[in-house]
Amino acid sequence: MINESNDQHWKVLVLLVKEIAKEKKITHKDIAEKTGMKASSISRIFSLRYRVTLANFIAIAQAVGVNFYFEAQDSKTDLPRCSKAGTNNVRIRSSV
Repeated sequence: MINESNDQHWKVLVLLVKEIAKEKKITHKDIAEKTGMKASSISRIFSLRYRVTLANFIAIAQAVGVNFYFEAQDSKTDLPRCSKAGTNNVRIRSSV
């Protein structure tokens, strides 16, 4: 069952990608061109007025140059070494 707190986690991820895009000076138009979405849709997503699908979120993150990784806490993966130049890595660790 999804509670109110868990239902809000997607917003944190969207805002993180939004901030990285801002730091890289990537515009909504740039993202729209790379994803095939409308710039107005990107604006609605980044302002949290539209709940993004996972597929669209991944497309937006890729357009911004962000990679998301999920791994166990005890993982020995060296993410920066295995990523492409010019991308940002976001590591989400599991304690399970």
